[in-house]
Amino acid sequence: MKKYFVALMVVSSIPSLSLASEWLDILKRETEKSFWQTFQKTINNGEELPKCSKTNIQACIKLGNILFQQNNPKEASANFQMACDDGNKDACFASGKTAELSGQSEVAKIYYEKSCKLGYNLGCHNFGDQLHQQGQRDKASEQFQKGCTLKYGGSCSNLGVYANEKGHKAEAMKFFKQGCELKSDKACFNYGGMLLADNEDVAAEASLKKACDIGYIPACSDLGVAQEHLKKLNEAKANYLKSCQGLYGMACTNYGILMENENKLSEAKNYYRLGCDNGDIKGCGELGHVLYKEKNLTEARPLLTKSCDAGYSYGCHNLGAIANEAKDLGNAMTYYQKGCELKLAVSCSSVAILYQDQGKPTEQLAYDKKACDLKDDVSCYNYGTSLLQNGKAEEAKPFFESTCKNKLSDGCYNLACYYSLKNNKKEALKGLEEAFKLGFNDWEGLAADADLKPLQSDEKYKALISKYKK
Repeated sequence: MKKYFVALMVVSSIPSLSLASEWLDILKRETEKSFWQTFQKTINNGEELPKCSKTNIQACIKLGNILFQQNNPKEASANFQMACDDGNKDACFASGKTAELSGQSEVAKIYYEKSCKLGYNLGCHNFGDQLHQQGQRDKASEQFQKGCTLKYGGSCSNLGVYANEKGHKAEAMKFFKQGCELKSDKACFNYGGMLLADNEDVAAEASLKKACDIGYIPACSDLGVAQEHLKKLNEAKANYLKSCQGLYGMACTNYGILMENENKLSEAKNYYRLGCDNGDIKGCGELGHVLYKEKNLTEARPLLTKSCDAGYSYGCHNLGAIANEAKDLGNAMTYYQKGCELKLAVSCSSVAILYQDQGKPTEQLAYDKKACDLKDDVSCYNYGTSLLQNGKAEEAKPFFESTCKNKLSDGCYNLACYYSLKNNKKEALKGLEEAFKLGFNDWEGLAADADLKPLQSDEKYKALISKYKK
């Protein structure tokens, strides 16, 4: 039987973990900009200040625009309100916006709602935003629904965020797709991100490219991830750099990973530091990991601690590895357990190994199972091996079958050992051949393995060894 082995940690580029929220809403900015450009065409330079009255509503609009240009949004709002009360939807929206800018949130809500009722989609959206900021999510959702129906993509995107928070994935994707078709940068980003999570890389690339081309910086990073999956490394690098130059830390980190994969460690460290400095905790952890490999523990430890404290599992694992190498088994256990709690399979396996070394099979099996439950083939192999070592051969068998099916050569090898111990030579030879096909070549270990002793005098076994041993 092959023994335990610990998988190498492979860190890959990652997409954004949350839906769009903090970054600038480009569609909203551009829509409002276009609104004001059109609305302010009523102003003639050099014209005397008009007198606003109920009998001269256009004068109210002109005066409101002049006051707004003079950075007096509160007085501007008062003039727009008179025009709004006369039924001018643009004036209603302008009154809501200038009231918002002057800190009059309740007034803003009143006039955004009026513009919405008069059919202006961004009025519905901004009214929904005000309600959302005040924690009135159900009422906000009603306004976003109106905005989306009136074909404002940002409202559709917000409905998607609400649906996703409730676990309604299909509904969320429907709204994100609809919003993306209406040119919402955030909707395209969110739709592409969900496609990326579903391994729909081609469709994700198309959606994320729309958002990136609009100028939504986080989307350029996720576009790079999709292109990396599609083996378009040059395009991925370009988009990571574009996003990194826009100060999106995760993109800097992802570019650093590609540089490290190319053994360009100096560049990798520079971009990891940029990622860390721009708020990506993974960048801090990966910079710490490179410094750890370079034996620069003085600089590595603070970075790994920072990333671990912020919930980056690999940072915790590497702190565990440093402690383990120093024979500080108490801290090694603490950090590996924290990595395991953060759902890093290799950390769970490392805890299991520490318990194995302490002669605690019950705890060992429990952590091997945790690792396997995280859908990591090496961890499932280790769990099967632990079961077999503890006399639970029948429980071990399914794990060797699954890992062999998933092309792990040692899984096939241990499956052969299981069948050999059961004197099922046919299945044992079948498992061995599959292991050899997958690259198993530990010939010394094979010759010394007592579990295979029932096979070693068999001519078919000898022929199989002769066929694959080079």
